[in-house]
This record gives sequence, C-alpha cells and structure tokens, in this order.
Amino acid sequence: AEPPDQLAFVREDAHGGVTTVAVRGPVHTLYTNGKFQGNDGWEMKAQRGFAHYPSLFVRRFDHVLVVGLGTGTTLGTINAYPWRAIDLVEISPAIVEAARTFFAGPNRGALDDPRVTLFLEDGRNHLLVHPTRYDLISMELSSVWFAGAANLYSREFYALAREHLTRDGILQQWVQ
Repeated sequence: AEPPDQLAFVREDAHGGVTTVAVRGPVHTLYTNGKFQGNDGWEMKAQRGFAHYPSLFVRRFDHVLVVGLGTGTTLGTINAYPWRAIDLVEISPAIVEAARTFFAGPNRGALDDPRVTLFLEDGRNHLLVHPTRYDLISMELSSVWFAGAANLYSREFYALAREHLTRDGILQQWVQ
C-alpha cells in the first residue's frame, strides 16, 4: 500500500494503544495500532449496514448499546432511528477524539446527540456493572487480537449479553 498523504492525528492512550487518522486524497482512515478501523470513503456502506440490518428486526426502540465507536458511522446511523436512549461504550479516549474531530460528517455529530451516553470503559465490564436491558446490542470491534477484545468474544460475554437483552432483543456483531 502506498503511504498516506498526511498523518492528521496520532494519539496514544493506555486503553487503545496508538490511534491514528491517515489522509490519502479525500479519504480519512482510522487505525488502532496500525489496524484498520474504518474510513469516510468506501467503508461507509458497511458501517451503516451494521446499524440498518439489525434495526429491521428490532420490535422496540427503547434502549440500544453500541460497543466500540470507531469512526462513529454506525452510531450515527443508529441515531437516525427513534431510540429513546443510546449507550455507547468505548474504551479509548483517543478514538472518541478522532471520531469527533475527523468523522463528524459520517457519524452525523452522533456524540453530541442528547440521547447518547458515553461510557469510557470495557464493554464486558459495562454489562457486569450496569443492569440496563437493551433492545439491541451492536458490537463491531474489528480485531480480536487487541488487548481486552478477547473478553468480548467469549462464552461468558455472550451469556452476559443475553442477560442484558430484552425478551425480543437482538445482538449484532461484526465478525472478521
């Protein structure tokens, strides 16, 4: 792959490692530790689909949990639905900063929606501590091999997610 035209953003934090936004032509691409997380170009259709497909089957739009922010495009698409409350769990403050700064267009300013409550914590720990039940849990972590991500691909996590779904609730997960 050719190098980017510019590295517009580089941040390191203890939770997410190194988060970067690379610019090549008109496309901004988000990376965590060098691994692709999303962009504002060709990947947007898939990122929106992660919100649209499960929403076709949701019976109530009371409470949704989004685990992992990335560019925020999926969150922005979820915000287009009539959810009463949207909980967002993201472990990395740098990813939140990058989504707010470089991807506000694709995510439609979702982080500023009053229905959104941001939790800077691990998704599994969020479910362990908070008793909320959700009509939809959406999770699109792109890499199992990042520190802590394996906690979200375990039998324990799926049992925990099931406990936090409403009777007709849906778990949507991106699988690599």
